[in-house]
This record gives sequence, structure tokens and C-alpha cells, in this order.
Amino acid sequence: VVTTRKAETEEELVNVGNQVVDKKSIGYSVESISSEDISELDTNLAGAVKGQFSNFELPNSTLDRVDISQFLGRGKNMSILLNQYGLIVMDGMPLGQSESEFGGIKYAQDDVINPDMIESITYLKGLAATNKYGTLGRNGVLLITTKNATAGKAINEKEIELGTTETYTGNAEMISDLPSTPYINALKASKSVDEAFDIYLTQRNKYGGDASFFLDVYDYFNGWNNEVVSNRILSNVFEIAYDNDVVLKALYYKQQENGDYAAAVKTLERILKLKPKDSQSFRNLALAYNYNGQYEEALKLYNNIDKKIGVGGINTLGIDKTITNETKNLIALHGNKLNTNGVNPKFLKPIKYKSRIVFEWNDLDAEFDLNIINPQNRFFTWSHTRAENSQRIAQQKELGYGLEEFYLTSSDVGEWIFNMKYYGTNAKEKLPTYIKITVYKNFGSPEQTKKISVVRLEKTNVEETVSKLVVN
Repeated sequence: VVTTRKAETEEELVNVGNQVVDKKSIGYSVESISSEDISELDTNLAGAVKGQFSNFELPNSTLDRVDISQFLGRGKNMSILLNQYGLIVMDGMPLGQSESEFGGIKYAQDDVINPDMIESITYLKGLAATNKYGTLGRNGVLLITTKNATAGKAINEKEIELGTTETYTGNAEMISDLPSTPYINALKASKSVDEAFDIYLTQRNKYGGDASFFLDVYDYFNGWNNEVVSNRILSNVFEIAYDNDVVLKALYYKQQENGDYAAAVKTLERILKLKPKDSQSFRNLALAYNYNGQYEEALKLYNNIDKKIGVGGINTLGIDKTITNETKNLIALHGNKLNTNGVNPKFLKPIKYKSRIVFEWNDLDAEFDLNIINPQNRFFTWSHTRAENSQRIAQQKELGYGLEEFYLTSSDVGEWIFNMKYYGTNAKEKLPTYIKITVYKNFGSPEQTKKISVVRLEKTNVEETVSKLVVN
């Protein structure tokens, strides 16, 4: 007798914000309600979600005065360094978060949306579900789809304030490949590489004590496709900045961008000696070993970081997710060449993303805004300024890391634009600020590709496009 289990074969569809999918296919914890589940008696968002989701807590206040952005999800975060509130995303873009530290500012009040305008609400609980929002999504995401954003639905003429989800109307300029400096302007007049090199030698007498000079001139000579000259010029940075970790980070960015992975390992080993208490010093070296084909060395260092062996008691709180993803990726792509005995079992579980974008900056005091513009021309601002995220910057300096990563899925089809507005640095010694942008496609799969680009943030208070990514 053959019987079928109909309940197991039927699809249970849920709205995850940008598409409707079978709940079994997404692989993470999610709960969803539709407009039919919202009572006519619910006059605000707090009332609409109250009691609808498990492990979802609202502040202890009356529902007519609650700040919905202060919801607690996935358990209370007891760290005093991190915001414990969840994230609200409306029509695909995040709203500003309230700050849970003492004296924090409330951003997204409960009148952000009229319940009558809600098509569906999805509560995403797992880290895998919130990956493209970076650390902002670590405490869960309340994802709201409005009737305005649903194709074929009647549009209510009432205007709704959507926080930072307004259409992007900025006029960002493409960031320059070369800065406008006297020595670069002199080099641009050259008609041959030999003439350019003679000008470089003259300019070196005047600017040779500044590591920025060699970093900039290196970029210029790359345009001549003369690797011997370029690398000779770049080697000066290691000598001049031998004891300066901020400049040495810019150096290894350039080395990895150019594919000189062996030289980058040497630079990072020096940085580790200078900054042995910085958690990112160890992670950077492990990743450099991977890039250089030293897979066993990479796995050993990642494993030591995970088990806190021989790494000086560093605190990896801010980069744990990054280390986990990179270790999983290393094993997924090169596991047949590695001895994984004794490795944390969590690293053996594969991880795959359509696109992974990692931003790193060499100066931890640098302040900037990162505007992420989606294919629908809506934008989300990730702020690295003391005015907006003073505790985050304080934590990064204390633990020694400067990176943030974002993820895009196969449903995020179209062109994504990444703009930055630089505000300068509060460091006593004014050093050039460089951003390393690593874009992985098909992360975690045999078809994985990566592209490293390095930009120098020079202009202040000017929005510049630093990267573009097409998901197809």
C-alpha cells in the first residue's frame, strides 16, 4: 500500500519582503502575517504585531506610546557595547534604529505606518535571514511590505513617511582614480613611461618622506602597465612606514588589489607585530594566507582564533561572523587539501551567497557615511560617524577592527551602487584614509570570484561612488 503525505508536499508560502517563497526552501527561521491577520482595531504598528510572533518583545509601555523600533528579538543582548534592538525594514530598505545605550535617541516611532497600509509583516530571526543588513540585523528584522509596494494593489493617496527609504536623489560623483596633487599633475604631462620615471625621481626629492606620495605614484604607474616600476615604487612604503600600521594597511590593500599576495603576507606579519592586540590583525593574516595559497596556515590561524590559542586573548566580538564565514569558505573550496580534525564543527557547514561585499578601512578614526542604493533607487545609510554611532567606533578602536560586510541574494537582482561621503579623521596624525572593497560573487561555491578595489578618501563632505555591483 502506497500512501502520500500531502502535508509534507504542499508549499507553505511566506513573504520575505522582496519575494514570496516556499518556507521550506529558505533554510532559516521566519514567521509572517498578512493584512488579513491585522485587526481593524489595531490603530498602530505595535498593536498589529503584538502577540503575533514568538521571541518578539515590545518595550514595557502602553501600546499608544511605544517606540516600535525598540523591539527585542532573538533574546536580549546583554552586551553594553552593542545595540540590543532589532531592525525595521520597510519595502526593502531599513529604517533608522533606536539606540539602546543610555541617552540614546529614538528614531522610528510607532506612527511610521498606518496598519491599513500594510500588506504583510515578516519577522526574520536567523542571522542568515538578515545578512545583507550587516550588524544592524543581528537582533532580528521586522520586515514590512506596504500595499504601495505590492504590484496590482490599489494605492492609497495618503503620503507615508518611510524614514530612510525615500528615493535616492543625490548627485554622487565617481571617485577619482588619482588624487589631485602637484606630483600627480606633473606626472600626467608625461608622454612616455621613461619621461614619467624621470619626473618621479625629481618629485621624490621633494615628497619622498611621505608614504602617500609612493602610494599615489604607484597608482599612476599602474596605468602604464609596468609592473616592475610599480612594485619598485610601492616597496618604498614598507621602508618608510615600517612602524606605522595605518599606512602599512594601505600598503597591503594595494598589494592584494594587484594580486601580489606573497608581499601582502609579509606586510601583514609586520602589522601583527605592531598590533598584536587587534583582533583584525589575526583575521587579516589568516585571509592573506588563504589568498596566497597557504591553506593549511590559514586554517590553523582561523582555528587558533576560534579557540583563543596563541592569539594573546584578543576579543573578536565585532568580527566573529566574518571569521566564521571566511573559515567556512576556506574549507568549502579547499577542504580536500586540508586536515579538518579538531576544527569547530560549525565551520564544516557550507555557506553560499550570491554576493558578499566587505568594506575595510585602514584608519579606525575615519568618519564616513556609506549609502547603499538598491536597483529600485531606494537607499540605506550605514553611518560610521561619532554623531550617529559613537559606541560602535569606540568598540572598534578598543577591539582593533575596521570592517563591515553585506550580503545580496539571488532575489536582489539589478545594479547596486555604493557611495561614500568622507568627513575626515580625528586622529592626531593626519594619514591618508583608504577603503578596501572586496566583492565576492557566488561566495562559497566552486564558481566563486573575487574582485578587490582600493579607493583613497580625500575629498570631505562630497558623496562619491566607490563601487557598483550587478546581481543577475
